[in-house]
Amino acid sequence: DLVSFGRSMRRFFHDLEMCKIQPILIFGGPILYNTEQREAVLSRQETYYQRGIRQFNHNNYYKGHKIYAKLIPASRLKMILSNVAREAGIQMIQTPYNKIAQKANELKCPVLTNESDFIIYDLEYGFSKLDYFKYRSLICADKLDGEAPKIRCSLFSQAKLAETLPGGINREMWPLLSILLGNDYIDVRIFEDVKRSICGYQYEDALDIPVYQRLDHRRMTDLLTWMSGKSLQEALDYILKSVDYQQIDRERLLRLIEFCLAKYQ
Repeated sequence: DLVSFGRSMRRFFHDLEMCKIQPILIFGGPILYNTEQREAVLSRQETYYQRGIRQFNHNNYYKGHKIYAKLIPASRLKMILSNVAREAGIQMIQTPYNKIAQKANELKCPVLTNESDFIIYDLEYGFSKLDYFKYRSLICADKLDGEAPKIRCSLFSQAKLAETLPGGINREMWPLLSILLGNDYIDVRIFEDVKRSICGYQYEDALDIPVYQRLDHRRMTDLLTWMSGKSLQEALDYILKSVDYQQIDRERLLRLIEFCLAKYQ
């Protein structure tokens, strides 16, 4: 429901203002599209839309009425979000996907997002996942000696995550994580055999069930554990041996991976 979404965003920005948090909206995406990028972005949006349909049908069958924003095209949500932000006087910035982290460091602020692959970037102020940003349950001022209300959240950083891996992780390996999770240049389905051999289960089917977020975190944990202590070349050799050669020529895949690795630097 587009009206409900608009109201929710107004309430969200109002709560941020109460907590004296000044948001800046950064819209990521190609500023100048080429054909390959346009097709990749449209394909990803269609995938998210179809996944939302399946999730809605599942929940609608069991709960009768729950509706997910994933059913609304991203372009429509962006239009509403932009209008609400403009009304509230919130700054908006358009930047290429791979420049969002750089922009956050320039602005000296953490990133609020639900994209787990932000962990591959060396964000000076870290990032918080929207799922763990408890803006609906403000810590009231009367519990804080008259200070502004607070929002409880979890702040993640690349450095802290690296410390938890027994073998550590080479700096050059972080971009490979994002490539395996999916980007706008390589179809994520190409890596299904790779992830299945590393993690032992099929993810795309699992994402249709209500606990998909926990499985998504489990996927990232398994991939990071596998990457720990490996060199980039060792990881690339394993990936190229594990992909289905009928889906894509391995030499072409290697060129695409190398191109993406360079883009993430």
